This record gives sequence, C-alpha cells and structure tokens, in this order.
Amino acid sequence: MLNPLRSLWHSVAFRLALNYALLAATTVLVTLTIFYMQTVNELQQASARQITLMLQHLQTQYAIGGRAAVTSAITQMLVDGKDSDSEIYLLLDESGRVLAGNLAERPAGLRVSDQPEEHPGSAAGTGPSQLLMRVLPDGASLIVGHDMRDEQRMELLVGQASRAAGLMALLLVVAGTYVFRMTLEQRINAIRGTLGRVGARGITGLPVLPGPVQPDDEFGRLNRDIGQMLDRMAHLMDGVRHVSNTIAHNLRTPLTRILAQLRAAEGDDVPAHLRQEVISSTRRALEDLNIVFEKLLQIAEAESGAGRQGFVPVALNTVVADVVDLYAAVAEERGGSLVFLPGEPLEVAGDPDLLAGAIANLVDNALKYSDQCVDVVLRTQRQGDNAVLTVTDRGPGIPVEDMTRVGTRFYRRDTGLPGYGLGLSSVFAVVQLHHGSYQLSAAAPGSTRPGLAVRIALPLRQA
Repeated sequence: MLNPLRSLWHSVAFRLALNYALLAATTVLVTLTIFYMQTVNELQQASARQITLMLQHLQTQYAIGGRAAVTSAITQMLVDGKDSDSEIYLLLDESGRVLAGNLAERPAGLRVSDQPEEHPGSAAGTGPSQLLMRVLPDGASLIVGHDMRDEQRMELLVGQASRAAGLMALLLVVAGTYVFRMTLEQRINAIRGTLGRVGARGITGLPVLPGPVQPDDEFGRLNRDIGQMLDRMAHLMDGVRHVSNTIAHNLRTPLTRILAQLRAAEGDDVPAHLRQEVISSTRRALEDLNIVFEKLLQIAEAESGAGRQGFVPVALNTVVADVVDLYAAVAEERGGSLVFLPGEPLEVAGDPDLLAGAIANLVDNALKYSDQCVDVVLRTQRQGDNAVLTVTDRGPGIPVEDMTRVGTRFYRRDTGLPGYGLGLSSVFAVVQLHHGSYQLSAAAPGSTRPGLAVRIALPLRQA
C-alpha cells in the first residue's frame, strides 16, 4: 500500500492537483465563514438598532406625557400586531412594581447600559433576548428588548446552508482536481509517449505528438517546440549521415589512388624521377585533402556559433572592395570583369576574415562556373536594418530544381571542374553565424544565360 502512495506523491500532476484542491477548499471555507459571520453580525446589529429606536420612541413619549404616556405607548405597541410576539417592554416604578409591559419582572443581572445585552429568558421564558435598560428622570425603570428566537433560527438556516454549500464545493473541488490531474497526466503522457518512441525507433518518419494536445495553449506551444526540436535533430542527423557517406565516397578514391602510387613507387627498381613524381603527386593530393578537412572544420565551427566571441565592427564596403581587388586579375585573365557598386557606408558586427572568405567564395564560383567571358557585379545597399550584398553574374545559372540542393556539403553540379562542393556550404554557414540570411535566384529570368544572383542580408551593427 505504501509503494502506490509514494508513487502517487512523486507525481507532479498529483501534487499540482493536490495544491489546487487545498487552495480551492481553503478559499471556499474562508469565504463561507466570512459570509456566515457577517450575516450573524448583521442580524444582531439590526436587532440592536430596532431596540434603540423603540427606546428612543418611549423616551420621547415620556418627555411629552410622563409615565402615563409611556404606559399607553407600551400597551399600544403590544397590541398593534407589528412584531408584538418578539418585542419586549417593561416599565417599573421606583420600588420595582410593574406598571406596564409583557415581562413579569426585571431580569436578574440586567444593568443600565448604552448597548443591548443578551439574556437567556424572554417574555415567556423560552428563548434568548436582547434587553436595554434605562432609568427615567422620575426614577422609573424602562426596559426594552427583542426576542432573538427568529434570529437564531435564521442563523441556524444560514449555518446549515453554508455547511451544505461547503460540502458541495468540496465535492466539486475534488471532482475538478481529479479531472485536472487526469487531463494533465494525459497530455504529459502523450508527450512522454512520443519521446519514448523517439528513443526506441528514432526520429525519422515519426509523427510528432498525436493526441489531445491543443494547438493554442501551453501544451500546444510545447508541442510545436518539441516538433521543431525533433525536426532539427532529424535534419542534423541526416546531414551527419550525408556528410559521413560523402566523405567516405569522395575520399576513398584519392586515398586509394595515393596508396596505389605509393605501392608502385616502393620497389627498388623504380627510377628516381618516377619516385619523385609520385612523391609530388601524393603531396598535392594530401594538401587537397587537408583543404577539405579545413573547410569542414570551418563549417562546423561556424554552425556551432563559436566564432561570435571574436566579432568586431566591420565596414562591409571595405571588405568587398578588398576581395574585388584580389580577384580583379583573375577575372581579366578569363576575359571578364569585376564591378563593385558600393552604396552608403555599412557597418556590421562580425569576423572580417570569415566575411572576406565567404565573399571570395561567391566571386570564385561566379568566375569558375562560367564557361565564357562573364562580368560579375557586386552591389551593397541598406534595406531596413540590414546590410545587403548582392553578387550577380550572367553565366549559365542554376536550374530551379537544383536551387535547394546548392549549398549542401559535397554537392557539385559540374563534376568536371576542380573542387569538393564545400564552397557555398561554407558561405551559408558564415552567413548563419552572423545571424544573416541568403537567397538564390536567377539574375535574368527567361534569358538563355540567366546567370545567378546571390543575395546576402546581414544585420547592421547597433550603435
């Protein structure tokens, strides 16, 4: 029996429901207690006000006509049929003899007072009452009171109604707490079930959080957050698998070739000049592989966000101008040109070396993938809170169906050209590191040579 109770207490849903029940029950009990006390107090005060008014009326009668007027007024009020069964009057002379009223004698212990006092006996001696006693100027004693049996019955009814309401509220609180706990546990179990299936079967192809989760409440937002997390994890895992497979595929061939060349050059009968050629070829191949790994490390570092610690103010136009100066001779050798159209001075927060490398990659791709003379235009401008760099060329362009694949690691549209398909991947990683965005489109849609326009937007540095 203890283990289920201990397990129940360890449930967050149960503890939340229990706290809600205790809070709700306490609130109801306090509210009903205040209501009961206020009702009883109001009844008592109403009775006291009525007694005071009756006493003032009789004192006024005394001032007008003396004892005779008071006696006549008492007799009249006892037979007028208005609260006659609950009103109490008694007029005594100096010796204590009853002159008028419905009390047989002065109640024991009753004293002259400014406020009504409670006494156990009424006119018939069967119920409690409130009495107020005053001494008239001629020495007579005037007692006015009110039978409290009706008020006590009202207090009893209010008390019974409050207890019934409290019991009903407690039952409703218990029922509501149970429903609250079951609903909360059901929604949490839906999330736990999905995460359990993720752990058992993986992320790919798994529907995210089916069941009673509502789209617009806290659990709906948690649903979307977990869904985005799982989608991101699936994307990253697919990327890791793709990178691993691509690395194995792309590096196996050069490594196999290097190994074959080394084996062919290890014989004693191999001429010295052939052995030197193998060494030179192997060195170049290893240098190319080293460049590949450096680019992969650069992409990984950019995607992790580790480079943000070294961000400094960067004048974007200056960085672009330096890259254009560096590649101007290369463009001329290919029969083309590099044109830079700077806009207003733009300053971003970033790493100048990474930005320069990304821009150089874009220019290099524009020149490399053009099969004839091409002009490359670089333009900077301000758009809202962003500094926008656009690199356009009038080369063969990229088909629309390949736009989404460009930038994937090791993806190459033209395998006949040198490279490993990591250039745009590194560019996009640097842009994301700087919290920017990128967009690819045709520079001249519908043309035989549509070219390519790469638009990069970087947040402007806030002063």
